[in-house]
Amino acid sequence: MLENKKILVTGALGKSCSHAAHLYLLLGGSVILSDRNGEQTLPSHLASFASRIIDARPSEDPSLIEKYLPDIVVCAPGMPLYHSLIVKASAEKIPVYGENDFAYEILRNLTDVVPFICGITGTDGKSTTTALIAHLLNECGVTSIPCGNFGTPLSEILIKRIQGTPLPQFLSVELSSFQIELTHFFHADSAILLNIAEDHLDRYKNMEEYSNAKFKLLSAMNEDDLFISKQPFLDQAASYAEKHNLKKPVFYNMFATNGQRVVFVDDQNDSISIRGQFICRYSDFPLKGKH
Repeated sequence: MLENKKILVTGALGKSCSHAAHLYLLLGGSVILSDRNGEQTLPSHLASFASRIIDARPSEDPSLIEKYLPDIVVCAPGMPLYHSLIVKASAEKIPVYGENDFAYEILRNLTDVVPFICGITGTDGKSTTTALIAHLLNECGVTSIPCGNFGTPLSEILIKRIQGTPLPQFLSVELSSFQIELTHFFHADSAILLNIAEDHLDRYKNMEEYSNAKFKLLSAMNEDDLFISKQPFLDQAASYAEKHNLKKPVFYNMFATNGQRVVFVDDQNDSISIRGQFICRYSDFPLKGKH
């Protein structure tokens, strides 16, 4: 799908999208680079591909769509969907992808064995959870990388794969609402929605729109996948899936009663148990509060 395409990359001086551009250049493609911060120089890892960089502009102007008619636009997460460049691309029926979607499409065409992907989102606690999951798995002998909005961009992991570094068995991917907005085929085998609180209302009209940006992570999930959250977010996610005619993953309530849970945190009796077996005292756990 991405072979021999001409792509426009916005936010091309930022970490995630500069690596998206690098990845596509490494695969032999041509790119147009756009970034509203014109004071920065071209990242060093792109300089050697100058012959296939069609243009590099210190702006994110819709005229770039008219001039070059790119096949695909890869959009920086900081660019809202109502930005004039995205509106123009959509009017011209040019697909607009986020960096994670773009990298995932290359990933599934690059290898027969895609790492297990856990997508972590929420208003608070994303980075801590993303790092902790990767750390625990690595300690258990399962190779894992924290990536996405935290740590390493997904595109950078694929660059290293092309250069000879094996893919890990597991990707712990932090996802902001801005990144999930442009999800079309990014597939999380499991997803964790930690919480939703008032935030980013300068970008979203209301809390419903903000919540729906989170629930769009369900777009490519199926019945074999796992969606972990708590109420009322599980009911809201199920309603979103029904409204948009999506396949429903298994919905798991992280704060259900003891009989329904693998892990049970009993703060009243100061205990944490797994499958009914006492593990440690709640007061000894370094992360305070329910996570």
